[in-house]
Amino acid sequence: MPSSPSPLSPPQKPQTWFSWTGRDAQGQDQSGQMPALDRADVEAHLHAQRIRPIRIQRKRQPRAPRPARAKDVARFTRQLATLVQAGIPLLSALNLLDNATEHPGMRAIAQDVMTQVESGTSLHQAMQTHACFGPVYLGMVAAAEASGQLDVILSELAQSLDSELGLRDALKSALTYPLAVLVLAGVVLAIMLAWVVPAFESIFTSMGAELPAPTRMVLSLSRWWVAHGWTLTAALIALGMALRHWLRHHPKGQWTLAQLALALPIWGQLVQLACVSRWARTLSSLMQAGVSLPEALDISAKASGNLCYEKSLALVRSDVMTGTALAHALEHGRTVNATSWLEALYSPLFSPQVVQMVAVGEASGRLDDMLMQVARMHEAQVQWLQKRISVLMEPAVMVVLGVLIGGLVTALYLPIFQLGQVL
Repeated sequence: MPSSPSPLSPPQKPQTWFSWTGRDAQGQDQSGQMPALDRADVEAHLHAQRIRPIRIQRKRQPRAPRPARAKDVARFTRQLATLVQAGIPLLSALNLLDNATEHPGMRAIAQDVMTQVESGTSLHQAMQTHACFGPVYLGMVAAAEASGQLDVILSELAQSLDSELGLRDALKSALTYPLAVLVLAGVVLAIMLAWVVPAFESIFTSMGAELPAPTRMVLSLSRWWVAHGWTLTAALIALGMALRHWLRHHPKGQWTLAQLALALPIWGQLVQLACVSRWARTLSSLMQAGVSLPEALDISAKASGNLCYEKSLALVRSDVMTGTALAHALEHGRTVNATSWLEALYSPLFSPQVVQMVAVGEASGRLDDMLMQVARMHEAQVQWLQKRISVLMEPAVMVVLGVLIGGLVTALYLPIFQLGQVL
């Protein structure tokens, strides 16, 4: 039996890959790659092969591929749906995507899914090992495989992902501009208080005259900011990071964030329209794939993107399981366990127009088509409301900037104006 290494022996150095070029005994150029502990190891190996080394270079460690994002998954799904609709077998389609996909992370996922499918695993089971495919995505793929409508459902899924990206971009663009301008204004204000105002203070001191009240307030604020500004900034950053972690990862924080997103004026209406659109489109696609209504309600609840809708739709599913019509169950859909001080701010999660359209769909036997109309109607309303918010935000941001920066500049120049009047 081989002897075990001594516990006192030094640990082995990890090997590194080296690339080399050299010339053999016949004068022919040679090159290659090899793992070794260091450059001397590579030289010794080459000399043993009667190769004179010319250049030995340590290879850089390959970077881990960037994780696949939502737009990468949407592009992958669209390409896969196109190939399957063209009559190309699934394995051949995955192989083509492996060669055609530019994103390294998505290419690795396509390779792994192709390998698993080739070994006999179903497509949705192969995708379960990758976090970029969510439960809604997997549920629709499983339903597509069970119904034999993989090409149709993949196309619907790609369209749903594209619509989701559009909604997400609309929500982001509604906040990006005003937040960016306000942050820039805060930076400019901090710089003026730290460097510009002290320069004016030395000028005012040499004048020896009594300063106006606004100027005295600005000077006091500047002195306080110079003394405590960095401490306040660090405290605000730490508080913001802690609050962000609590809102994203703690159950109570997630629930509070979901409620606030719906209770805020204007923004709550935008979030509500987006949630209903996601839910209606996903439910319609699942029903078209042949999934039963209770199971489709269970899967589509997660697609809403808001915890309040998810919990409310769980109650809707329970009502439907007991024989209640979907429209009647949606009519009473409100947030579950709402905080008392927020409860008065809520409107019903599903508007009367949505309830009426669902009722018409149930009565006519075309619920899936009517839900798709609901989704398209809400997507159009999201786009319109996002543009309205952008138009209204621009003058509001300009007013805030004028009050902050203009007020500061006016307070600084007020003593100079008064001195000019005296002279």
